[in-house]
Amino acid sequence: MILPAINTEIAPFFQPILSVEDEKIFAHEVLARKRTPDGWSSAGYLFSAEAGLSDTELGDLEETLWKTALNKLKLISGTSKLFLNISPNRLYRELENERIDSFRLLRLCREYGIDPNRIILEVTEEEFSGSLDSLRIAVDLLRAYGFKIALDDLGSEASGIERVGLLRPDFLKMDLRLIRASSRSPSVRKVLEHIRDLAFSIGASVLYEGLETQEELYFALEGGARFLQGFLLLKPGPELSDGKEPSLSIKEMVKFFHKKKMEALKQELNFERKIRLTLTELLNPFPILKIANRYMIDAYTVFQSSKEIHRVYITDSKGTQLSPYYMRTGEDSFRESSHGIGKNWSYLPYFYKQLRDSMRKPEDWGMSDRYFDSDAVKDLIVFSKEVESGAYVFLDVTAPRLY
Repeated sequence: MILPAINTEIAPFFQPILSVEDEKIFAHEVLARKRTPDGWSSAGYLFSAEAGLSDTELGDLEETLWKTALNKLKLISGTSKLFLNISPNRLYRELENERIDSFRLLRLCREYGIDPNRIILEVTEEEFSGSLDSLRIAVDLLRAYGFKIALDDLGSEASGIERVGLLRPDFLKMDLRLIRASSRSPSVRKVLEHIRDLAFSIGASVLYEGLETQEELYFALEGGARFLQGFLLLKPGPELSDGKEPSLSIKEMVKFFHKKKMEALKQELNFERKIRLTLTELLNPFPILKIANRYMIDAYTVFQSSKEIHRVYITDSKGTQLSPYYMRTGEDSFRESSHGIGKNWSYLPYFYKQLRDSMRKPEDWGMSDRYFDSDAVKDLIVFSKEVESGAYVFLDVTAPRLY
């Protein structure tokens, strides 16, 4: 189409989205492109406020792109899907009165004979001017008719956790800036891992877009990517490209990723066995002394048993600290502090997990995931066990460095 406002030809291009599971094309994202003397270039900027297009012009542009895309999808057999971008404000305006018949895309799907379950509405990161509850009602209405929902650029300013919780998207599209930052920062990689776990807990699939390097692809896999998109794999084109092979073998990257993860797992298991052996052979029974209602720990024996032990203390089953805490200050030295006695640590994310593990296997030591301790300025792993009725010892152990 020729858009009078900018006097140039606009057309939809289709970027393949590949599945990690089978390396096949799962869907295509519809992207706006404009013709230039040098070929086709991105026209995504037209949908921003800075472009200055009227609401009517934007609606006409959007509908024309959708019509062309749906017509091409109609000609392809199978279950191939389309990701179609829509701003949250436009989506809400069309469904403001909760009338599904007023939604243009549903009308177009019926016109072209496309089942709505082949359409994923990608809600863009644009700031929404209304209440998220009203947007949720609109999204639920679309979902009832078969449309799937994706949140674009999770990690950007507008696509926040609140949207994830209220809209319950089927797909989370990750902001590429997070991937690039993760290659430089272990703490950002932790954020990606938690987003992966969040997606799994709400039944959403994680999609990483904009991939340009093998390093970015590796960190996408580490961040739980089920779907991948980017120039590294397949570039956008004017036609749907079902059956086209990616320029890089995802299977080979998954194989490499698996090898690295197995090496890390073996390293962690060797470390765990070493600590458990220390706890079983050198600290059994655990060296504690109870005077009235107060517990003391033979910290010298504890710290001498393993150089990896950083801190030790005792709480009751409600998380209230019963003993002083003892913290290593050097290879053969430690510090004792009664400052924490009476404080409650049950808010720590590993506390009730450790309690559950102790209930399941009271003879074993529970073990937490590694976490970064801001006071110790390093990663720690917590081992815990009920050493006396109602008394739980917590050992903070320096986590091994992973390679």
